[in-house]
Amino acid sequence: MIEVTLLRNNGRLYGFEVLGHADYAPEGQEDILCAAVSVLTENTVNSIERLTGDIPVREEIREEDGYLYFELPKDCSDNAQLLLQSMVYGLTDIQAGYEKHLTIRSKEE
Repeated sequence: MIEVTLLRNNGRLYGFEVLGHADYAPEGQEDILCAAVSVLTENTVNSIERLTGDIPVREEIREEDGYLYFELPKDCSDNAQLLLQSMVYGLTDIQAGYEKHLTIRSKEE
C-alpha cells in the first residue's frame, strides 16, 4: 500500500511524505498505480523548484524503497500552496478508485 502523509501547519500545506508500493500490478508487470502517484508527486516537487522561489528545507527520494519526502518552510508561497493542493486533488481522485492501494492522511503541526 502507498501511504501519503500531507504536512500541514494551521491548515496550510508545506510538504508531504510518500511511502510504499501499491502492489496493484501482477508480478512482472509495471504498476500503473505506483507510476501515477510517482508522476503526481515528483512533478509537484519539480514544479515548485522550477516555478516558485521556494527552497525545500528537506528533500529525499529513495526510489527502490518507494519513498519520497519533500518539505518546504512552513511559510511557503501561495504558488507552492497551489501546486501542493493540485497534487492533493490528483491523489484524492486516484484514492477514490483504489482505496485498498492508496491512503492519504494529514499531519498537522
